Amino acid sequence: GGGEAGAMAMAVKNRAPAGVQVTAEQLVRAARERQVGDEERAAALRTAARVTDDEELRMQQAQRRREFEGSVTHAAMDGRMFVKYARYEESQLEFRRARSVFERAIERHNREPSVWLEYAEFEMRNKFVNHARNVLDRAVQHLPRAAALWFRYVQLEETLGQADKARAVFERWMAWHPDEQAWRSFINFETRHGEPARARDALERFCGSFPRAASYIKFARWEEASGQLALARRVFERALVELDRAEALRQDLFVAFARFEERCKEFERARAIYKQALGLLPEDGSRELYEAYVSFERQHGDRDSIESVLADKRRAQYEAQLREAPDNYDLWFDLTRLEEAHAQAEALAAKRYADALADSEQAHLRDARAAELFQDRAYAVKVVDEARARVRSAYERAVANLPPSTRDKALWKRYIYLWINYALFEELQVEDVPACRAVYR
Repeated sequence: GGGEAGAMAMAVKNRAPAGVQVTAEQLVRAARERQVGDEERAAALRTAARVTDDEELRMQQAQRRREFEGSVTHAAMDGRMFVKYARYEESQLEFRRARSVFERAIERHNREPSVWLEYAEFEMRNKFVNHARNVLDRAVQHLPRAAALWFRYVQLEETLGQADKARAVFERWMAWHPDEQAWRSFINFETRHGEPARARDALERFCGSFPRAASYIKFARWEEASGQLALARRVFERALVELDRAEALRQDLFVAFARFEERCKEFERARAIYKQALGLLPEDGSRELYEAYVSFERQHGDRDSIESVLADKRRAQYEAQLREAPDNYDLWFDLTRLEEAHAQAEALAAKRYADALADSEQAHLRDARAAELFQDRAYAVKVVDEARARVRSAYERAVANLPPSTRDKALWKRYIYLWINYALFEELQVEDVPACRAVYR
């Protein structure tokens, strides 16, 4: 008696929850999957069996239909069971029965594009073209946002050589304002069928539906590929006017425009686009543009152009660093030396223009070349004045940053040398004694 009581006391049941919890839904799903698997294995065995006469065939078909009916009843929410049922009827050449099964399927699953596509593929496989067209037409009415249905509908009409009907399908689709891929397909369709005017109209509407820089770039590239360079340039110009400011000032738009002009051998146009864009865009948002400009000048520019680009790059770097450390006088010295070197180079260029003009006057060459030289000289003088103004601006900003400590003699010494260099610039390079005196005061 004592041993039995001890054994019962030791047999303690573990009432803790299991580590892996199984829900009722998972049990039902697993049972259904096993049922479907058993049915498929049984079907494979029956298929391998030999049928000897028509009566046996009818009996087997009746058995299979009962099984499929049971499957679609138990798995009513799974459209794939209807598709398997319809495929079986198709394999038995019972096309009306297969069509009836598909109709039952779309009654329950008319929001599933895959069921509609299976229905349409069935009709097309068996050469029922009008039935397939009818199915796809109903499908796009039920699911106008399902791109796969529209693509299949268009493909059907185009395969049959019905370009006008395919275009009508595209027009119906575009009325729903689909995504960019749909518009690209429409444009490619018109291009394939040799309708450039229709393709251009589609591109215009595409840019209206997607007013972005990328849309206009695609439009311009299409015009360029068609050999319409003037129209491509016009598209780029329209983009800068018609787009909102955020899109019109995207660096990829300017880069694409400049590279287009470069491909057209319009190097001055490309250079002007790059310079204008660099003046409009902020430094932190124009890195790609700046790198493209540097690459352009290395390929097509002269030494002065390349040096100017490199100077612009160094200037941007100095400005960025000075925003972080405005009391770093070494950086101010680097920036002012850069600006002085640029101003001196512009002054030498202006002097060359003046000497050339003087030679033409001495030789009495009062012709178009002399007038051109005079205009170039006037422009050069203006550029020199702008460069010197930039030097003065750099010095003024530098000396406005006083040393943070009155006891740091080394820092004050660097600061004083900025004033001295400022005065020497006015005296020696500009040769403006009153301006030099004003700096000392």
